[in-house]
Amino acid sequence: MNEIIKEIRAYTPQEQELLICWTSGAGFIIKTANCTLGIDLFLSDSVREGDTYKRLTLAPFTAEDVELDFLIISHEHPDHLDYGSVKHLLQNEKTKVLAPSCVIAELEKLGISKEQMVKIDRGARFQCDQFQLRAVKADHGELSPQAIGVLLSLQEKNVLFTGDTCYREDYREMIQLQEKIHVLLVPINPTYGNPGPEGAAALARDVKADVAIPCHYWLFKEHGGDPGAFLEACGKIAPKTRCKILAVGESFIYGN
Repeated sequence: MNEIIKEIRAYTPQEQELLICWTSGAGFIIKTANCTLGIDLFLSDSVREGDTYKRLTLAPFTAEDVELDFLIISHEHPDHLDYGSVKHLLQNEKTKVLAPSCVIAELEKLGISKEQMVKIDRGARFQCDQFQLRAVKADHGELSPQAIGVLLSLQEKNVLFTGDTCYREDYREMIQLQEKIHVLLVPINPTYGNPGPEGAAALARDVKADVAIPCHYWLFKEHGGDPGAFLEACGKIAPKTRCKILAVGESFIYGN
């Protein structure tokens, strides 16, 4: 077990405090005082075919070392549903996976227990003692017609993970957003229908995010993405939003 995962395990967030760790790609771990969630964790190199879709940034730790209460998977693309690590992430039968129908169908093929799976298609809500979740539309076009984002309410904070979605002027209306967004997790790779730095900054402006954390860049050469350009774009387009650029495996504490 490496030092990064040891530090995550050892850290106990205070009340109304969130630990948010970027795990590369579109992946995050979010930890509160009483719950650990994973989102779109890609910790293997299972997508690689020769030099195509080869990892450029190494995973910060192995799936075997991760302990989760919940795993959220936004859609079926293999850099979000990681066929190389998902069984390890769900090795504890108490870990629940929350995902849309397109992902549930793939997990069933892998032999994941039905008792561990919770279907959350667009508009669905999930509630437990630790948090509330609403699955929102991610406009990933024909690449993934059932793709979702998630709005998480936990420790009196709202975290919006957009999932793979393009920029749309009607984004707030599309996801029926009424809540204040404390933390926005947004892709900045300008490929495969994602918004790019300027579009991601516009999303931060439109949802009035307090903090924006960019993701889904530099995982493969095919992705692209420029966090410096995102920081610059936010300064011009969303000056009221604080940008936090994380290194792979770095954690950010959001709290009072």
